This record gives sequence, structure tokens and C-alpha cells, in this order.
Amino acid sequence: MVIPRRLKAAELDEIRRGEPSFPSPLKPIPSLPTELLRQIIMHATDTHPSPFSIHRSTPLSVWDKFPFPSNDRLDLEMERTLHILSMRRKVVISQVSKLWRDITIEYLFNSIRLHHAKQLPLLGRAFDADERRNGPQGGDIQSSAACWVREIWLDPERIDSTTSDPPLEFDLPDLFQRCPNVVVFRGFGHRSHFWYQQAGLFKKGQIIKTIVPTTYGDEEASCESSDTLERRRFEISRLVDHDPFIPLAPPTSTSGLRSSYLLMHHIQSLELHPSDIFYNPSASSSTTICLPNLTHLFIHGLCGPAQYATFLEMPNIRSLTYDAICTGFDLDQDPFQTLMERHGAKLQELALLHEPSEEELLQIQQYCTNLETMYVTWAHADYCPRTVTTVGLFGLEDAVYSARVHRLFTTVRGLLEAAPGLREVKDLSWRSGIVRQRAARSQKDPVALRDRKFWADLVKVFRRGEEEVRLVDWRGRTLDAGSFTLGLGEGRMDEDDRVMEQLMAGIL
Repeated sequence: MVIPRRLKAAELDEIRRGEPSFPSPLKPIPSLPTELLRQIIMHATDTHPSPFSIHRSTPLSVWDKFPFPSNDRLDLEMERTLHILSMRRKVVISQVSKLWRDITIEYLFNSIRLHHAKQLPLLGRAFDADERRNGPQGGDIQSSAACWVREIWLDPERIDSTTSDPPLEFDLPDLFQRCPNVVVFRGFGHRSHFWYQQAGLFKKGQIIKTIVPTTYGDEEASCESSDTLERRRFEISRLVDHDPFIPLAPPTSTSGLRSSYLLMHHIQSLELHPSDIFYNPSASSSTTICLPNLTHLFIHGLCGPAQYATFLEMPNIRSLTYDAICTGFDLDQDPFQTLMERHGAKLQELALLHEPSEEELLQIQQYCTNLETMYVTWAHADYCPRTVTTVGLFGLEDAVYSARVHRLFTTVRGLLEAAPGLREVKDLSWRSGIVRQRAARSQKDPVALRDRKFWADLVKVFRRGEEEVRLVDWRGRTLDAGSFTLGLGEGRMDEDDRVMEQLMAGIL
């Protein structure tokens, strides 16, 4: 054992003579190019799994976003978690330096989620402070924080305001006016009536004028798409009737009569939800409501939204997501059949989130003659039209646990016969992706063994002679026999997989 002791002078001199000469202090590390730093920050703050993105700049179909609308409660909670995680990273990055904040501001304010009315004046002060820094002395006002806002999310489940709250000096109309480049409006009109009663909300005229340019009157409307319009396109989610933001019917004139048409050019994606005050189709039956640039419509809930949708003029509709349960209608009055008759031939993409009836499935085969992509529960996949090349299946994660594997394989074989041009089948469940990852890692678990066999056998079903239909997961990654076996110490989880695993386990 070495006993510590005080060193002698000669020993100290020997150590000093053997010391290496330290170089002069390092020169400052050159800063990264701005564009490279911008890309790093963009990826660091993007908490959605690839290829999806939390950063929004244009309206999107629900199937280009994440999470897929397969479970309202779980998917919405996941999106809240991912949004909060992204905001935490953005705030931390923006506090590193002024340069980093100036670069990050594009993403820091990209999406604003409002869950309390008191956030509005705080936003107003933040916009004011940013304009003072970057206004006349700092640069172009168009690059200010307010001009980078692309999404305003009024969280429908977390509204925390009451009618007794004092008036706000900065309210929703001010927010819309200060943010001229918003393209995504979420949550408006859905369980947010408390906000509408805040003082000042209706004193500044129709909010519609600051969001979507609208034409209404008594003359016949031309519902033609116009390429001359240079204004941005909008995505409006969770819209309901009696919504002061976007009226679903023309306003009543001074004479008490309703205008005969309403024309909204700039809505590209629209999501209709039911409300406590149900849609009144009779009020719209004599009105023409034109949405010439609408390409995607999402109908959710009870019959009200579906009935209202039958009165919309949508000459360029290409995608329909349908999740409405309508009962008690004669066949010729059924909203789904009316939509299929009027718009089925124009649809290229159709998603059925509910359990469709046989009548609805036969109507799809009859009217959707140009359909390319269909999303449906696996039990009804064999009803897809012959024209489809891509099919997304819901509920695959449940088939192996519900002893319906044989029926699933029979349905898939029926799909292959019904759609000779089929090229890709997508498992739409992110939960089944996590189950597959766990099954691949748990080599000795009998449940994992059963899961691996199920997915391997499913891959074999998609082999059709020399051609093979590609089976992909919810992220678009190909599933093959090698996807379900791992060598010793091998792992295929990327960063996105690990985040999803943590979300599933409730860690994040």
C-alpha cells in the first residue's frame, strides 16, 4: 500500500521539469453558418416522429399529420404531450443567445396552443417586445414573431376561463390581426363559448373578415376555383355551427332575410364537429355555400355535420374522412349516400373511422370510381373498390389478441382479389408498431413469440405471385420477415421509436 507523504523539494523540481508546456488558450470556435444552425434547431424542436412534423406551414390532410385520428382521447393527449415537449425545447434554445433566439423565432412561435384566456395578453406583450427589438431599428417587421405564427390551437379539452374573468386588453380579434400568416385554426367553436363572451370579442366587427375573405349576397355565386387569388389557404379544425369565427351560413340581412349564397375561397381543409346546438340544415337548404378550393373534408360525430356537408358546393373535393353515425334515415335521405352520389367520383382518398354498414360499403364501390387510397377497419378491407392502390388498415394490433387471425387473413386475401392494382397496405396503428418492437426484443416470451409469428405470417399473405404488395408501418417503413427478429445485442429503435415507447409507458 502506498502511504501518502509530503514531497521533498527535489521531487517537486523533478515534476516541474517533466511538466508538459500548456498551449496558449484556444481560439474561439468559429460559429456555425446560420442556415446550418437553423436546420439543427428545426430538427431539435420537431418532436413528431419522422416523416411527420410538428412545424406547420400549409394545410394538410389528416393522414399527412400525426397522430392519426383513430382514438380521439389517446391521440389528442399524445399530441398535447408532444406539443409541450417541443415548446420546452424551443424556449431553452431561444435562451442560449440573441442570435439563437432570432433564428429560433420561426419555430418558437410556429404553433400557439391556448388553454387559458390569460395567455392572450402575455402573447400581446411578447409580440410588442419583439417588434421593439426588431422593428424600425432591428429590421423588417414582417419577420417579427407574430408574422411567424402558422397555427393557433384553442385546446378544446383544456379551456380554463370563465365569464367572470375581467376584460382582456389583448383578445382573439387582436391576435388574428397581429398574426397575418396563420394557416391552421384548431378548436374554434368547440366547447369554447366562454371565450366568446369576453368583452370586446364582438365589438370589432365580424372576425371572419380578418381570417377568411368571404362573399355573401343575393346573386348567384360562381363556385369556380380561382387561380388569381394570392391569399393563403386555410385549415379549420373542430368547426361547429353558431361559430362566430367562421359562419356556416350567410348572415341575416337588415331586412331579416338570409342571403342566398356564401362564398369562401380560401378554405382548403375543413373539419366539422357536432355541438350542443345542432346544425340546422333547413336554415341552409335554400342557401348556396361555396367552398371552391376545399380539397379535404373531415366529418365527425353525429348526423348534424354530415347533413350540413350535403349542402356544401365542393367542386374540387379530393379527400373525405368520415366518422359520423347516422341512423333512422331512409336510404334516399342518408347523408353518406348523398355525399357519395354528389362527390364520390371526385374522391381520390377516403377514410372511414366508424364501423361502416354494408350499404355504405356498396355505395363506395358504386360511386367512388376514381378512388386511389382508402383507410378502413381491417374487417371491411375486402370491400375496397378495384381502383385503389393504397389501403390503410385500422385495428391490426387487436386481431392477434381477439383470436380473429384466420378472419383477418381471409379478409386480406379478399382485398388482394378485389384490388388487382394494389401496391401498398399500411398498418395505421402506432401502438402495434410498439408491440412489434417489444416482440422483437423479447425472444423468450411466449406472447412475443406469438406476435412475431402473426406478423411474419401476415407478410407472407401479401405475396402475390411474382408481385408483392408492400406492407408498411404507420411511419411508412417496410415490414418484412427480418423486421421481427433481432440478433444478440441488435436493436432497431431510432430516436423516434424511443420517444413513442416512452409515451406509451407514460414516462414523458
